[in-house]
Amino acid sequence: MIGYTTKWDAIVAALLRTEGLAPVPRVSGGTHGGIFSADPALDLRVESERREQVDNWMRQLGLDAGLIGMEALIDRLRATSSDSVTPAR
Repeated sequence: MIGYTTKWDAIVAALLRTEGLAPVPRVSGGTHGGIFSADPALDLRVESERREQVDNWMRQLGLDAGLIGMEALIDRLRATSSDSVTPAR
């Protein structure tokens, strides 16, 4: 169970599936309002690059909330979604 220091931490945790995430040790908690910009090196018209951009934003969101473990959570989400989602045509 992750302890929340502000209401925004709880909101971020509700947005993210927090199993596998843990607070960053020895860091003052609290979401600091991350600024998320698109990576200009990615072509967001390409599905795989859009997915990479979203993954990058999720990593940033987790770190901004003072949580570690987002990389493993993203890997689990991607493994689950690739098994059950058929791309729209």
